Formats: sequence, structure tokens, C-alpha cells
Amino acid sequence: MVGVFFLQRSFHRATPSLSGANGYGNPLLSYASNWSLWAFYLSSVIRWLSCGTLSVPDQTPDNSAVWLVSTSETSDVYRREHRKNKFSTTSDIRMYRAIVQRGYKAEDPESTLEVVDKPIPSASPGHVVVHITLRPVNPYDLKLVRLGLVAGKHSFPVTVGSEGFGIVHSVGEGVTTVKPGQRVIPMTMVAMEEGNGSWQEYVSLKEEMVLPVPDTITDEAAAQFVVNPWTVIGLLRDIGVPKGEYLLQTAAGSVLGRQIIQLAKHKGIKTINLVRRPEQKEELKALGADEVICYTSEDVVSRVKEITGNKLAYGALDCVGGDVTKLVAASVRGGGHVFVYGSLASRDLIVSIPDVLRGVTVRGWSLLVEWVLPEKRKIYSQETLEYMESKVIQPLAGEKFDLAQFKEAIKKSEEVGRGGKVLLVS
Repeated sequence: MVGVFFLQRSFHRATPSLSGANGYGNPLLSYASNWSLWAFYLSSVIRWLSCGTLSVPDQTPDNSAVWLVSTSETSDVYRREHRKNKFSTTSDIRMYRAIVQRGYKAEDPESTLEVVDKPIPSASPGHVVVHITLRPVNPYDLKLVRLGLVAGKHSFPVTVGSEGFGIVHSVGEGVTTVKPGQRVIPMTMVAMEEGNGSWQEYVSLKEEMVLPVPDTITDEAAAQFVVNPWTVIGLLRDIGVPKGEYLLQTAAGSVLGRQIIQLAKHKGIKTINLVRRPEQKEELKALGADEVICYTSEDVVSRVKEITGNKLAYGALDCVGGDVTKLVAASVRGGGHVFVYGSLASRDLIVSIPDVLRGVTVRGWSLLVEWVLPEKRKIYSQETLEYMESKVIQPLAGEKFDLAQFKEAIKKSEEVGRGGKVLLVS
């Protein structure tokens, strides 16, 4: 009944009077000028009946319609046929789905996320439009949502997403490095700061931000090409642990922690790995970890002294924060460094004064500092490609969710012992 009432009202609004304003004196001309608007109303009612969503266009004097279709929180996964053949008053417009954040609510940031339909962009000169098919749910992306670090800077809806994998949809004038149909990595970390991240089906990027993918790398690995591998490469380079010495790290069971184990093993660096659950020990040792300590049930400092012959670790990497950082700093030898690159448990750091007096330094490390330099991006890309092709670094893919199921994907990504990286697919 509601749908019929809406349709009747819509047709009434769309049909001008025989002697109405704006030059609608000829009824045949009036009907012809509104055929596409009627078609849109009909398709909207069909979508409402099948998906539970409906939006009303704003009627403007020139008879054009502008609309935005959003999914409800309880809607089923979008059926692909519902995204085809959406009409405008001038021509058919191909649409795509995007997860957007509208504004910021500190008490419930994720309530501002929703899926909307947007028109596929055209490729401007020097730009590439990529059809993104896979993108991971990274802790950094969730941090931006929950702290409003992107949405809070803009008055318009923004899309996060720091990396992904896709296929070239179209290229603009002057683009020579990629072509339509080619497998690529859209490097969206910079574009994300302007609200144009990878949590959408299409994105337009500068040519230099689109990296071709060789056939030797799977789609799932390519979707995780940037954030974790580049961070691992940069951390191990800057911490400077010599071959044969011990590196201590927290969150060793994470996807990034596993990659640290893999690359450190390749470089001849021994690792002491802190985990929360004892059942992770054997799995990480099979991956190449030298030592694994469950910090929730073992005396970390005593175990590190035992492992290193009282020398303690040469350096440490921490992404947890809080009291765990205190344990980490106490496990590093005098004059050693602790690099903090995340805040999984706390945004605060706790360090004992005696450890500071021993010369242990705690400093932050961020990939964003490296990312902005084109020459650094080139080096990271080359090294990551070599490590992935040689299987030194092997990203672990986990459960996949449709783009419209982003809330379930976010929940899964934060489960303890979830396995590999959660991916949003489209």
C-alpha cells in the first residue's frame, strides 16, 4: 500500500498540467520529457520492495533528478542486478557502491557508516579509474573511523580504506603504465585522507598511485600489498637489529606479526614473540619464530633474560601500548630502542623510570611519514614485490564479506584468533 501510494504521488508530481508553468503546454512533450523520471520511480519502488530501501529524488525546475540510495542496516547483500540500469533524465548512469561516513559521533562512530550508490567516475587526464574487488579491514582504517580523523575534516561523506586490489576500468589521456582490464593495486592511503579510500567499488587515482600486479601474486595477497609489508620492511630496517641478535615484538600472532617473523628469519634475525594465548606458540614456531612467550601467564622479563643469557633483546617493536609497553621496555638492553607503531590496547604508554635511566628509548614509527615520499614508495614497492614473489612474505587472507556486510566484517576483524586478514569483496 505504501509503495502504491508513493508511486501515485510520484506520477502526479512528475506529470505537469496542460497549462502549467515552465512551458509545459504540450502534454506529449511533457510526457516525453519525464519518461526517465517515471522509470526511476518505478525502479525505486522495485528496490524498496526487494531490499527495504527507497529514496525520493529532489525535483528541480529543469526537470532533473538527483538522488542517493542507501542500504538499511538490516538489508541483505545487494543483488547485483539492483545496481544496473539506474536512470537519470539525460542518459543511463552506471552506479557503484561505496561505504561512506557521514559526519562523526564520538559516542558511536560506526553508526555514521552506510553503503550508498554513486556514479562511476570518468578518467581525467593522468588518472586511472580502478574497479576495486578486494580490500582488507585494517586497524588503521577503523582508527580513522572511530577518531573521526577523516570525516571530521570534511563536510561531505568520506570513504576510508588504505589499500586494496582491483582491475583497471578506464584510463585518462596520457596514461601509459596501465591499461583497461589489467590487475592493479590502487594505493589509496593518500587519497583516503581526502575521503577517497578503498572501501568502495570504484576509485579514480593519479597514475603514479596505481601499481601493476604480476600474475605470480594472488588477488588476496595483492589486496594486502601495502600496509603490513611496507610497515614490516620499514620497521626492520630502522630498528637495525644485527644478524644473530634478538628482536622482541608484541602481537606476534597478528598478520603483521607473522610477516615480521618471516622477514626476520630471512635476514637472520632471531625473534622473541609475545602473544596472549598459549595455543599460538606452536603455530608461530612452525612459521619460523625462535621463541614465543605468553605474556598473560609467563614472567616476560625473566624469560627474555633466560633466552638471551641476561643480555636482553637488542630492540623491540610494540603495537599494543599501556602496561605491555612497560614489559617490552624492561626486556630491552640498556641503550636499546622500542618502536611503537600501534595502539591496540591503549593510546597511552607506560615506561618505568629505571628503564629510561638505562638509556632505553621509546619512539613512534609511522608508515605515513614514509608514504609521502615518491622515492620511498618506489623502494617499498620493489622490495615487497621481491619478497612476495620469493614467498619470504606471505600475507594471510581470512574470511570474506560482501561490501554491504561491513559491520559483520568489522566485528570479525577484531575477534581474537580470527586467523587471516578479513576482506571486503565486491
